[in-house]
Amino acid sequence: AGSSTDPALVRRAQAAVDYMRYKNAVARSNAFIGLRLESGTLTQTDLLQIASDRAVADQYRTQFLNNASGETAVQEQLFTVDPKVTNASNLRDDILLAGSRNRTPTVSPNAWWLAAKGELDAMDAVEDRSFQDLVQIAQVQQDEARRDSTLYLSVLGIGVILAALTALAFGRSMSSRISRVSEQAHEIASERLPEVLDALSNPEVIAIDQ
Repeated sequence: AGSSTDPALVRRAQAAVDYMRYKNAVARSNAFIGLRLESGTLTQTDLLQIASDRAVADQYRTQFLNNASGETAVQEQLFTVDPKVTNASNLRDDILLAGSRNRTPTVSPNAWWLAAKGELDAMDAVEDRSFQDLVQIAQVQQDEARRDSTLYLSVLGIGVILAALTALAFGRSMSSRISRVSEQAHEIASERLPEVLDALSNPEVIAIDQ
């Protein structure tokens, strides 16, 4: 009855949403870095913006790991060591380091866009796994609900059958009692019938009785 609010299902749903937000935050941050590289400038304000975007992304990632299943968490850990991801992370560090030293980043815009795309492609696998977990546990909840419904209908059917049997037994008991009473009444009538006939054939007795 409480399957719709099962804690495991809620956690998986929250994990899927948090990872989607995490991925979107990373995508926005990567796009911002790419645009700054295209412009050829990277100011201190830009660095603060990048740091802020990464902090938000990391927050969503932490929330995701707190609610994700073990399989999805392992998938995410494998994601962090994916060559595409480590490449984007290394380029990001180089860009931030150059900006913090007031130097022009040596990373080209094309190299960054390619690395950023590879990172997001790798994130897709984790996102897909997260939603697969959600669908899987939802399917389990649905199957349990169906079994509960079947059990309810079975119990209801058994109750109807028991009620019918009880009514049948009661009806038979009443019929037996009525039959016994009828038989007793017939026996009593048969025993007293000669007395009644004698009384009818003797007017004096009838007169006296009257």
